Amino acid sequence: MIGFPLNIPGTRFHRAMKAADAIRKEIRMILKKRKVDLEEKRASATQDLLSHMLVTSDPSGRFTTEMEIIDNILLLLFAGHDTSRSVLSLVMKYLGQLPHVFEHVLKEQLEISQGKEAGQLLQLEDVQKMKYSWNVASEVMRLSPPVSGAYREAKEDFTYADYNIPKGWKLHWNTGSSHKDPALFSNPETFDASRFEGAGPTPFSYVPFGGGPRMCLGQEFARLEILVFMHNIVKRFKWDLVIPDEKFNYGLVLRTLNLMEVTNLVVLPAVSAFFVLSLHFITKADRLRKHPNLNLPPGRLGCPIVGETLEFLRTMNEGNVLRFIQERVEKYDARVFKTSMFGDPVVVFCGPAGNKFLFSNENKNVQVWWPSSVRKLLRLSLVNKVGDEAKMVRRLLMSFLNAETLRNYLPKMDSIAQRHIDTYWEGKEQVLVYPIVQLYTFELACCLFLSIEDSDHISKLSLKFDEFLKGIIGLPLNIPGTRFHRAMKAADVIRNEIEMILKKRKVDLEEKRASPTQDLLSHMLVTSDPNGRFMTEMEIIDNILLLLFAGHDSSRSVLSLVMKYLGQLPQVYEHVLKEQLEISQGKEAGQLLQWEDVQKMKYSWNVASEVMRLSPPVSGAYREAIKDFTYGDYNIPKGWKLHWNTGSSHEDPALFSNPETFDASRFEGAGPTPFSYVPFGGGPRMCLGQEFARLEILVFMHNIVKRFKWDLVIPDEKFKYDPLLEPVKGLAIRLHPSHF
Repeated sequence: MIGFPLNIPGTRFHRAMKAADAIRKEIRMILKKRKVDLEEKRASATQDLLSHMLVTSDPSGRFTTEMEIIDNILLLLFAGHDTSRSVLSLVMKYLGQLPHVFEHVLKEQLEISQGKEAGQLLQLEDVQKMKYSWNVASEVMRLSPPVSGAYREAKEDFTYADYNIPKGWKLHWNTGSSHKDPALFSNPETFDASRFEGAGPTPFSYVPFGGGPRMCLGQEFARLEILVFMHNIVKRFKWDLVIPDEKFNYGLVLRTLNLMEVTNLVVLPAVSAFFVLSLHFITKADRLRKHPNLNLPPGRLGCPIVGETLEFLRTMNEGNVLRFIQERVEKYDARVFKTSMFGDPVVVFCGPAGNKFLFSNENKNVQVWWPSSVRKLLRLSLVNKVGDEAKMVRRLLMSFLNAETLRNYLPKMDSIAQRHIDTYWEGKEQVLVYPIVQLYTFELACCLFLSIEDSDHISKLSLKFDEFLKGIIGLPLNIPGTRFHRAMKAADVIRNEIEMILKKRKVDLEEKRASPTQDLLSHMLVTSDPNGRFMTEMEIIDNILLLLFAGHDSSRSVLSLVMKYLGQLPQVYEHVLKEQLEISQGKEAGQLLQWEDVQKMKYSWNVASEVMRLSPPVSGAYREAIKDFTYGDYNIPKGWKLHWNTGSSHEDPALFSNPETFDASRFEGAGPTPFSYVPFGGGPRMCLGQEFARLEILVFMHNIVKRFKWDLVIPDEKFKYDPLLEPVKGLAIRLHPSHF
């Protein structure tokens, strides 16, 4: 934003101009819809800034033009979050360095909370009590002002003191020359929040927001967002700095050079949440309305935008999302409750009844919903399809991923598993399971979906896929240094690879050098929907990207957990081994697995199923209410997000006796009651790779138990969700060759 205005490709200014055009386009679409909604009484004139600007005229009766509104909102999106991001980063820095200041802030905020009812949100009178906290923020801005100063222009020749200032010259005022002046602030390098008590600094000496008629008009907005964040963060965490002497520099505003990591908390996502706050300020304020006339489920939405996201993410990081669910089920004495995550109100459904309702009401009351980061990364794939379009895409993909088709690929899967174990396991005393198993699941997906068999090619793609996966869940901030930015870059690399393979395959199919049944890519190129429409190249690429993700990552998680439980439970291992040896003994030497062999692996699949019950690779998923509806006695508003989760039924003692105990016999006979066991989801959006996952898991189990026994190097190693369940340290095991 600040620099030479060279609008040529490759320059920062050119990229900024392109970005500004894209943002203007988004705002324009929202504006057009809002005008209609205001006319038809579907929106309120006081709903947000956009409505306010559309309905308010100046004293002469003139309304702001659409372009003026758009550009002023663009200005406020910038001004309304970037300086606050800087200030909040600096507040985190100083509170991390000054424990006595932190404790004083915490004391003030706890006193405010103790005067409120449980779950009650902040009101203006609460913020007015945060005097010490605002003094701290003010002292932070004195020592480290987010903006170094600004400019004016001389409209005419004038004299200042004894000096002549010519018309047209630029004039710069700066914060530091007064903020650090010992004549104005004693010991100016020392942090002292008491400077702002009473009358405070002398006029015009403290100017982080400028002054006069052009004083920052967002000063009060900034004060509120800073204090609301401070109120919530100090009650939830203490922290210290990973790099205590980290430098800050001025781009346009003061910012860190290394994105300032702190232990227990990473500042960038938390601070960047206020970018989302700015967007809500314009377009989404109505999402968190209290709906006073509706009987909403019990629960609390937490502070604006952040809601209970931090607590939810913390339990994900601990691998215990169920704790987040159970605490609220017990607190509200209800199997359905409301919360707020990632900027949206969310209703959490627990147990088989909730699962059945959500799975049975697809395209009636609800539709699938994914976080924005997932939707942006997977573009034209099934993730972003709903209704009839989604049904057609699923039908096309399922015609390849069904049991009848996949049975033909079983020998190939067995061959890949054997080669993988020969390469990465044989001759090793100790291995890290999680990264090695990924090579197996990813190679299998690459082979069956794209006919890629070169191990070097697969390894390079696998590294890119790791970057892609780490950014798929989180704030979709496409700026350098963020997980999402790296994921977007990695996705582009993978798309380019798939596109090159696709171009060559089309030629090979035309010239009969490739078979229509060779792999998923060929299948998608030659198969149309019932209307005779073929997928576009970009639709094929994005759906293959989706399946590469879905087709190997959850299986990597399950296989790592299978290895963990088999290493901990020797009696279960022996039973699996016995079943697999009986299958091998019925085959000729060197004969690869066939469909009928896998069908005999009943106990092994029961073991894998019990692993997924105790440690589901996915903690749950989301739907969105597409209309107002009633569930039980509760009203669910249109647009609210709905979350189903695995743990609330998988670990319910009313559904599974002794739920913490490993017992594969639960899956014998009729198995669990309907909708109680949901590792693959359910209904029309059930995981379409379920059969593929079953085969790759069983083929691996068949080969690994015949070759090795093992024990865990770290028996009590923790697992976390990121976004799928994974071992924190990679799951190291010691191998003991068997070679049956």
